Amino acid sequence: MFKLTVIILRFNWSIFLLLLLILPKQKAISNVDSLKTLIADANGEKKANILHQLCIRYTYSNNDSAIYYGNIGLAFSRKQGLKTNESNILISLGNAYLDKGNFGKALEHYIEADKLFENLKDERGMIQAAMNMGLVFDEQNLFDKALNQYNIALDRSKASGNKKQYASCLNLLGGLYYSKDNHKALKYYEEALEINRFINDIPKIMDCLNNTAVIYQEHGNYTKALTNLNAYLSYSKQMDDQKGVVTGLHNIALVYKDKKDYPNAISYLDSCVFIGKQIKDFDDLRETYSTLYEIYKDENKLNKALECFELSAIAKDSLLSQTQGNQLIEMSTKYESDKKEAQNLVLNQQIELKNVESSRQQIAIALIGVILIIVGVVVFILNKQNKQKQRINLQLAEKNNIIEEQHKDITDSIQYSKRIQEAIMPSLHAWEEILPNSFVLYKPKDVLSGDFYWLEKSKDIIYFAACDCTGHGVPGAMVSVICSTALNRSVKEFGIKDTGKILDKVRELVLETFEKSESDVQDGMDISVCALNTKTLELKWSGANNPLWYLQNGELPEVTANKQPIGKVDNPTPFTTQTIQLNKNDIIYIFTDGYADQFGGPKGKKFKYKQLKELLIANSTKKMAEQKEILLNTFNTWKGNLEQVDDVCVIGVRV
Repeated sequence: MFKLTVIILRFNWSIFLLLLLILPKQKAISNVDSLKTLIADANGEKKANILHQLCIRYTYSNNDSAIYYGNIGLAFSRKQGLKTNESNILISLGNAYLDKGNFGKALEHYIEADKLFENLKDERGMIQAAMNMGLVFDEQNLFDKALNQYNIALDRSKASGNKKQYASCLNLLGGLYYSKDNHKALKYYEEALEINRFINDIPKIMDCLNNTAVIYQEHGNYTKALTNLNAYLSYSKQMDDQKGVVTGLHNIALVYKDKKDYPNAISYLDSCVFIGKQIKDFDDLRETYSTLYEIYKDENKLNKALECFELSAIAKDSLLSQTQGNQLIEMSTKYESDKKEAQNLVLNQQIELKNVESSRQQIAIALIGVILIIVGVVVFILNKQNKQKQRINLQLAEKNNIIEEQHKDITDSIQYSKRIQEAIMPSLHAWEEILPNSFVLYKPKDVLSGDFYWLEKSKDIIYFAACDCTGHGVPGAMVSVICSTALNRSVKEFGIKDTGKILDKVRELVLETFEKSESDVQDGMDISVCALNTKTLELKWSGANNPLWYLQNGELPEVTANKQPIGKVDNPTPFTTQTIQLNKNDIIYIFTDGYADQFGGPKGKKFKYKQLKELLIANSTKKMAEQKEILLNTFNTWKGNLEQVDDVCVIGVRV
């Protein structure tokens, strides 16, 4: 099924608004190196704008560089008293911290920016700050706090009459409610659609049409879903957007597929294939053939299904080779053009020489002499350039060797760190001995991981947990070692058995470790920890931000966690211990947020917890090892060619 457009577009929209706030009169400079060269000669507001631009352009590609230039720009703006620049840079720094996963720092910068915007009476900036604060809470699944900020932004944009920002707030609210209350989400999307139609923002109209169609399809209202998708298709044709046309046709086909109206679905998919071949969009062709494969498989037309499966694979291969093919075509065309130009030059020289010889032989000799001199000069220059290039190439080769050695040292260090991190976690062999009827799906984003799983046994009680430390890669791994050690000490050294008190002690030990640093460390951990009595089947559970799901009588209820991490927070409260009486063959599921937050699928959207819950329920009768394989295959298929966004850890235990 096609998915919501707003979930991934909302953040791009905030960046777009940001760019409108920053340099309304200055042309954007796309080349980072060009920006750097301008800093030395710039002063005042111009210099602040250049530093801000560097912060923006490094965000989402190199967060550390974005934060570096943002802090320089912030300090410079404050020194020069440039309040508008200061507030805008605070927003950009917040975006860099948010993308890095440092929610505390992101929120701190957004709040400071909001205060400045309020003093400046900058309504648009205040709306943007409120939306971005909502995004911080939304990313942490703090529904009530995100809702509050989105409503503040909504009220501000309504009062200011900024219809474009008002429609964006409605879209954000629709995305927030999508997994909780589809009817409310639909209400917000339809209102956003009405406003975007009023201001004639066609791309946003198309997004709203697609979003409402998703909900109509999920509710089984295929007529309205098709009405909106046909309108989406009409706009795509009006804008002569062939890729948009293919998207509309494919989504309509998916509705017919849900209705089991396979002839209509196949007809629309055939149109997708026709246009996809014309525009050579191999990515859409791959998805189209994949959908045709599913339909033919359902109809038991195995030959057709196999043919479409093979065509999908061919389209995928063609997509990979398309870039190389285009480069070869460009090179061939340039070669033929240069060859023809050279032939014409020689022919013109011959004609000219003939005319000169027929008139005056002395002029011909002089001309040949000039040509020889020019050729000699050119040869001399080329020879000098060639030697210079050879010298530069040697220098580059030496630098590359140094870089390769440094890279090897870094890689070796990371691999060694990986072995250390693996040593703090239980081996899968030890896990299977203690919990034989279970699985652990553990898939780090990088070599090192911020996620880890934990296991300890004390007589009849088995303790196990899924843990998510701030960040991933090297920083996340360092925090995971501290948090894992704290868990072990709480159970082994201090002998604590109650899960809530275990988390209280872990928080105390982690903060004690961080306080030894001179820096203000904001890192911490989200966790879901269980204590299962193997004789009575009584489960004690506590959670920091991450919930517990348990399958009982075919249903999968959720036990909510305390809305606070293990780490430094304002007004910390003791962690709650929940007691659940399980029955034989019930299943416990605990997890981090990496699986549900993965982008992918036909439209590059998040997987979401709702879809994860449906997947677990559908396969709950299967063996635990089979469930793990299904989870892994579903994750990889959903992710496709996109980058894995976070570490993944999912644990299932059948009692």
